Amino acid sequence: MKKHFILILITVLTLASCKKYESQYGTETAATSVLKADVYEIAYSTESGVFLINAAMDRSKMLVSFANNASPKAGPVALSAKRDKVAYVDPDNGIPIIMDTLGNVLAQLTQYPNTKDLGWYNGEATLYILSNNQVHFYGEALDLPSPLFVVPPYANDYEVTALDINEDLDVVYGAVYYKLSSMGRDRDWYYSSTINYKSPSVTDETTVVPDATYASSQNILTDSRHYYHTVQFTGSYYSVGVQRVVVATALETPLATEFKGYYTFFENNIELSITENGRLSRYIEDRYQAEYIFTSASASWTINIPAFAPLYVDWATDF
Repeated sequence: MKKHFILILITVLTLASCKKYESQYGTETAATSVLKADVYEIAYSTESGVFLINAAMDRSKMLVSFANNASPKAGPVALSAKRDKVAYVDPDNGIPIIMDTLGNVLAQLTQYPNTKDLGWYNGEATLYILSNNQVHFYGEALDLPSPLFVVPPYANDYEVTALDINEDLDVVYGAVYYKLSSMGRDRDWYYSSTINYKSPSVTDETTVVPDATYASSQNILTDSRHYYHTVQFTGSYYSVGVQRVVVATALETPLATEFKGYYTFFENNIELSITENGRLSRYIEDRYQAEYIFTSASASWTINIPAFAPLYVDWATDF
């Protein structure tokens, strides 16, 4: 694991106690009256709240509504491998909240404000939390690569925006930052994704995308910038056992945040595609021919959101 830059410390804080969370819960809705595949396999978050969808994509459940929040907005969500716990980010204060899939609050992690991402590890033994450019653990601590986040030389306002950890304790993360031009007249924005491998014998991989340029005299709060709202390890449909990384882009402007494009997760010969207009599609991969994938048993679910509206999705694939 080759490193050249600055160490950002990983801090492991203590566990939070459970508290009552005043929220508004919804009820289940279904396209049919017959319950099929009654295990909820997909969790997603919009500005309306947090929802669950079953594997057959013919039944949904609103787990929590943001109708009573002062600033409702979509945020990261994580469904445990056992599909019985959901962690999401409160839109008002940015803290993680853990619930069971019946709607009971299990924990409010108030010590982790400004949470940018979260996820379950080793079933549900650990909830890892990305907050203020540090990774924290609720449950068993993880021995992640060190240094974890590598800040490029001369980077300003460096912010880690998304994170994922695989079974080998490799870490992939997205970041956004700017650099001043040689004369200091301009701000050049960049966004990047980095795979930080746990094994010291494997060289880390970073992809940097140049973004917009603004005059340094301009108020930075008026800048628009791209970033990755989702970075995630996933399977590969052409090479068995080969892991790859999915990244999904957002555009943050002074007025709004838009999620751009579509992306697809692959696991166990099943793919889940998420589009920018809120459509989720699930396919079973049958066979390959000349690098073309044949699928069957498709199912889809359309989320009632405007195109490009923020939408976070998590898929419990450990089945």
